Amino acid sequence: MVAEVGDVGVSREELTREIQAQNDRMRETLGPAFDPAVTETAPSASRCSTSLIERKALLQEAQKLKFLAPDATLRRCAADPGLSAGWHVLAAAL
Repeated sequence: MVAEVGDVGVSREELTREIQAQNDRMRETLGPAFDPAVTETAPSASRCSTSLIERKALLQEAQKLKFLAPDATLRRCAADPGLSAGWHVLAAAL
């Protein structure tokens, strides 16, 4: 466990997937200009963990408030590469 958000933990595997997703997004955006060394730094890992923690906290709050989203909205978010990075967090909670 690398962090806790309320009563939910953030595993090393989740953080690794988040870092890989960030690398994939950057590689897709930057193409040949992408340098993987840029993402292999402590600040980069910190940004990934912060992003993952924020999404989990938001998800917990949405569940607490019984927030619901229409299926069409969920499908659109899942299809958007920028939004789908956290999709596994949402799907795991459902």
